[in-house]
Amino acid sequence: MFFERMKRLLALALICALLLSGSAALAVDYPCAATVRSAAKLRKTASESSTTLASLPAGDAVYVTGESGNYYIVEYDGKSGYVLKTALTLGGEGNLPSAEYAARYAALREGDEGQLVRDLQTALIELGFLSGSADGKYGKKTAQAVADFQAKNGLNDSGCADAATLGLLFEGKPLSSKGKAKSVAVAPDIAGFPLTSGRTGALVSRVQTQLKTLGYYTGTVDGKYGSGTVSAVKSFQKKNGLSATGTADAATQELLFSGTALTAKQTATPVPTATPVPPVIGWENGVPTG
Repeated sequence: MFFERMKRLLALALICALLLSGSAALAVDYPCAATVRSAAKLRKTASESSTTLASLPAGDAVYVTGESGNYYIVEYDGKSGYVLKTALTLGGEGNLPSAEYAARYAALREGDEGQLVRDLQTALIELGFLSGSADGKYGKKTAQAVADFQAKNGLNDSGCADAATLGLLFEGKPLSSKGKAKSVAVAPDIAGFPLTSGRTGALVSRVQTQLKTLGYYTGTVDGKYGSGTVSAVKSFQKKNGLSATGTADAATQELLFSGTALTAKQTATPVPTATPVPPVIGWENGVPTG
């Protein structure tokens, strides 16, 4: 009887040890990448009746930042929400972006079209991963160029231009197809993206056009952020009470396109100063002294 009882106790201890080790193995360090196992919904709150923020196709990558009950807290295409845990497989092939990149960029993938795709293609052409012209259509050739860029730069070569890929491409100093670290000139067409000397692209053209409308820029709207554009931005910033850096950062662009910015010919209205009221003789602090 004694030996039977000891066997049961030992078996119970072994089961507890296995359960504890299993729990430790399931611990997750956030943030981490994950793959969508089956088509799912990104929801505003951790509830199936909550508003749908986005549809997640099977096989796509997401970034998991935490968990809440049966849901993972997820970043996807610049949106933050909740996805059922059963729909995701942690440790997928996604590239984990910084918080800044995740907030700035939405992923581009095969089938997408538009100016951002054209900017992506232009950057890939600059680095030697893509040939031909930028047509703004994310086809198989562009997907392969993205995959080649990712492989060269130590990223998962999914062919999907996720936030981590776009951030490195436009803001870092990635390796070109020949293995040389190089910053691209083209800026993505994203409102508020900081524009500095040497940048090119549609966003630069829009900034130049608005500066011209307000009378700060007299050059050609050529999409090139050269010395004339830098000088115009400095003049705009100085007239409108911003630090005159010459960089068209988010604050500068917001004011530039706000419709309330001062033109080059306008003068800022001085803030009126209060006229001091002379003291009444015989009173001090509202109390008669005599």
